[in-house]
Amino acid sequence: MGQIRHYQLTLNGAAQQLSSALPGTESAVIEDVSFRELKLQADDGNTNPIYVGGDNTVTAAAHGLRIPAPTAGVPAAPETFGGYDTGPLKLSKFWVIGTNNEILNVLGLTF
Repeated sequence: MGQIRHYQLTLNGAAQQLSSALPGTESAVIEDVSFRELKLQADDGNTNPIYVGGDNTVTAAAHGLRIPAPTAGVPAAPETFGGYDTGPLKLSKFWVIGTNNEILNVLGLTF
């Protein structure tokens, strides 16, 4: 049975893999588990959008998905990838870019 895991990625203004939110460098590879479903949501204190892509070339102008900034401190509904029965999702396959020190919340259900 799957487990629920959650992470927070503090953005740095450059393209980052979602797996950067995983604990420690050595355990990051071990922790980059397969997810059945992922939910991404901007933190309620953010003031700018976050952009999601499939590699390190993600930018505000070239991206696959735009996660809007919260309105009046209330984040938009999370963006959901999955639920898949096969074809797992890994945090290392997602890249994001956003404003320095803003936060992306990640919730995942493992296989």
